[in-house]
Amino acid sequence: MLGKISFDDLSIEKLDDHHEITLFDCTNSDLNEFLNEKAHHQMKNKLNVTYEVIPKLSILLKRMLDVLIRDMVLLIPRIEEISF
Repeated sequence: MLGKISFDDLSIEKLDDHHEITLFDCTNSDLNEFLNEKAHHQMKNKLNVTYEVIPKLSILLKRMLDVLIRDMVLLIPRIEEISF
């Protein structure tokens, strides 16, 4: 678990063509279907407005670095056990 992300570390953007949503999967098939098949179409027809909440790049990089350091700490003792 990487911990909570504060509101200040998030960016809220109106869904647009430049947003990559094809990989989105929240395990709710109705929501996945809506975002991938209907959200853009309904926005173009002025039926709704959909927003995407995105972690800011700085928080993503920090979280990735934290995971990398954690994994290295777990891996180092195992490397020392290997005899050459």
